[in-house]
Amino acid sequence: MIGKRSSSIARNPRGPGKQIKGNIYVHVTALEFLESSLSERVQFAITRAGLDTETGFNVIKIDEASNQVSLLYYDQFFDNLFPALKHSYVVDLVSGRIKYFRYDLSGNPPILHRKELLLPHNHPQVPIFAALMRQLDAAGLFRNSRRIGFARQWQERLRSAGYEVRDHQLVALNGAVQQSRFLEEAPARHRTAIQRYALSVPMQALHRHGYLDGAWTVFDYGRGKGDDVRILRHNGLEATGWDPHFAPDVPKMQADIVNLGFVINVIEDPEERAQALRNAYALAERFYRHR
Repeated sequence: MIGKRSSSIARNPRGPGKQIKGNIYVHVTALEFLESSLSERVQFAITRAGLDTETGFNVIKIDEASNQVSLLYYDQFFDNLFPALKHSYVVDLVSGRIKYFRYDLSGNPPILHRKELLLPHNHPQVPIFAALMRQLDAAGLFRNSRRIGFARQWQERLRSAGYEVRDHQLVALNGAVQQSRFLEEAPARHRTAIQRYALSVPMQALHRHGYLDGAWTVFDYGRGKGDDVRILRHNGLEATGWDPHFAPDVPKMQADIVNLGFVINVIEDPEERAQALRNAYALAERFYRHR
């Protein structure tokens, strides 16, 4: 994952995640899709380290040859285009020993590329991340990739090539956007909606913090296929939601809590994205959450 040749990077053939020379890397959202033998190792490491996925780690490295599992925390995995590694816990599956490493004090931490490979294939942000990676690859920025695994070297690679990355697009320093077929290849927004059988990550966070106890009304702005609303109603909550494709006729209503989950990441135009934020925020009577 860090400082390796791009030719050695591929999807894990046994399930979700990224494989690099026998090591498998997955995001926590893909853990439920791992085959049982790998899942058992990961669960042992998590229990042994006593960590949670909120602050402890968000990426897992499985080293089968060495019988080790590393629990890695990348800063703002979804929000940072190339998130930096802050710390890791390496758990030896045989002895149970744990080693802790910090990277955030170095001034030049390892960074993560190709985030889309770590996620479940149907995750709503995969198309956005993958489109940017195609632009970078087409511009030749992944050549000799051993030199781009750290923050300082990666920024220098972009600058020396005359680019910066802005709003998931590769932009020349003279201001010209390198489209690299981004708009043509980006899927229709409604196709990023996935079928859920449990609450989404933002809704789960609200539940953990006690906001889904039935005392507050909920409006899901951009509800997709409506599974969050369905699950909340099934549990006795007053919830509704609007979506431009799946539920365009449902009125946009004020509520105590307004959720804008996995919506703005699929809106390419910055002004339209900002307007969606304003519209959702205007409906919130008490709380507002977006992810």
